[in-house]
Amino acid sequence: MPIVGVVLTDGISKDEVKTRNAAKLLKDMGVTMYSIGVTDIKNKDELNDIASAPENVITFQTFSELADKLESLVKLVCPSKHKSMIRTMYS
Repeated sequence: MPIVGVVLTDGISKDEVKTRNAAKLLKDMGVTMYSIGVTDIKNKDELNDIASAPENVITFQTFSELADKLESLVKLVCPSKHKSMIRTMYS
């Protein structure tokens, strides 16, 4: 079963270096990373650095837009019908 990580941000991280290093470590461990940016103040370069591939960068202008697309987003990130384990990290 693939391991997937999702970073959801509403702006720019407090420490871009730590964020990029943490994402690199996870990717080096085989985690498929997705980055989701919401609002118009998101840092597109940072989102690209976090994600495993350009197609794993997803952006929304508002949280309402994110909420409207949540079901399809979950299917994109977790297409398997197997039970999934959700872990969260706070920085």
